[in-house]
Amino acid sequence: MAWLGRLAWAAWALPPSKWDAYCYALAERQGKNVAYHYRVADVMVVAIPGLDFATALEKARWATAWNFQYRLQLLHRRRAGGFQPRITLRGLDHVETARRQGHGAILWVANQAFASLIAKQAGAGAGLEVHHLSAPVHGFSNSPWGIKHLNPICTRIEDRYLAERVPYVNRRPTAAIRRLAYHLLAGRIVSITAGHGVRGAIHLPVLDDHAAYTLTLAPVKLARRTEAPLVPLFIRRHAVDHYEAVFEPPVDVHAQADEAQAIADAMAAYSDLVTDHARQDPTLWRFWGRAASRAAREEEKAESRQAETGEGEGQDGD
Repeated sequence: MAWLGRLAWAAWALPPSKWDAYCYALAERQGKNVAYHYRVADVMVVAIPGLDFATALEKARWATAWNFQYRLQLLHRRRAGGFQPRITLRGLDHVETARRQGHGAILWVANQAFASLIAKQAGAGAGLEVHHLSAPVHGFSNSPWGIKHLNPICTRIEDRYLAERVPYVNRRPTAAIRRLAYHLLAGRIVSITAGHGVRGAIHLPVLDDHAAYTLTLAPVKLARRTEAPLVPLFIRRHAVDHYEAVFEPPVDVHAQADEAQAIADAMAAYSDLVTDHARQDPTLWRFWGRAASRAAREEEKAESRQAETGEGEGQDGD
């Protein structure tokens, strides 16, 4: 609770123009983050061509800083006249075309920093009435006490920009998915965050397999079932008060009659999109920690194999 109190103070005492410096300082000074940022930087250098280590290390710190700043946005938005950034919309015509076809549309929201709030603000700003699939752990905490007392701080703010929040419990979204299908068949807009922790989630290789993006297949299956276009939505950050919502062209989930092949094709297309956006701004993505942990495990296994086989030991000269 102490960390939340400190962030609440910063959200109300500091103007947004000071948030970047404050959040970067938090990311840089937390002792537990020092080694973590170095590990993430190691992965970024390999995954992103042309990125040097010093720049990668700075980006790793910004990626942590954005997690703090997202919370500042929420806490600042609680009061009248709170955080309301300028959001540029790009590719909204893909959603408008879908609406005219009468099948509704699924916004496939990337699990990025700031996306939880900015994507909803973007939809509302565009005049979209969105029905959003929501996890009970969404917000500040995944503990029972935090879910009951802290997470509503987050959801109450976000709900201002939604037509409906469609919750599911215990990683079992069946009833919630039926509700979303009902809205789609009525020609409405629904949104699903790509990283939702429901059953059937997979780890999608991205960045030439240097990282993996966890996501559920529910949006693809729902799109096939309802014939609704599946529109990927990504967020880009230009400044503390300026964001861009990028609605990409719909991912084709209907070209293949075989569902398994259709899902594989959709995943490959989405992997390419995530890779492209992650290389443009790696600080917005949350998979770096898992990628760094995987790289560390692989390095330990390689060292263990080397020790067992004696490979790499020095040889006596002739």
